[in-house]
Amino acid sequence: MKKLLSLLSVLTISGTAIPTTIAASPYRKEETIKNSEINYSQTNNLEVLNRNKRDVFSWIGGAATDAVNWTGGAVTDAVNWTGGAVYDGSNWTVTAVKDGAVWSWTAVNNVGKKCFGTTRDTLETSISMGSSIGTAVITGAATGAATGSAFPVVGTAIGAGVGAIGAGIASCAPKVIG
Repeated sequence: MKKLLSLLSVLTISGTAIPTTIAASPYRKEETIKNSEINYSQTNNLEVLNRNKRDVFSWIGGAATDAVNWTGGAVTDAVNWTGGAVYDGSNWTVTAVKDGAVWSWTAVNNVGKKCFGTTRDTLETSISMGSSIGTAVITGAATGAATGSAFPVVGTAIGAGVGAIGAGIASCAPKVIG
């Protein structure tokens, strides 16, 4: 029994000294230094996650500046209109808004094929009227950013109604907006 008590007391004394010895040993300190180099800390990450939440950004709708509207509805930038003949009294007014500039163009008594496309500063239109073709290139100045007011639109008609191209056939390749 004496031997058992002696053994038990030795175990108790050495058991209480082990944590102190380990805490004071250089191995424990080295581990702490390594952990501080990689910025490791054992904290509650929920605080960090709540602090670093991103705001949810939601945009409903498309890019309004890439839309072309006319009285028959809204269409996209690259449009080929190859429907039947548009007879007398059917006038189409096309309004294109691109990068802050506004262009307006009207085709009167359009028979055959009409198509148009926009680039950043130019609205290009091509019409076939019967057996002749007319091309108009309309260039507009950019809208004032501060005031929101539009500058006047400058229009130039090129080769309107020149030459017989065939029975109402016009070649038109709408521009691709980049």
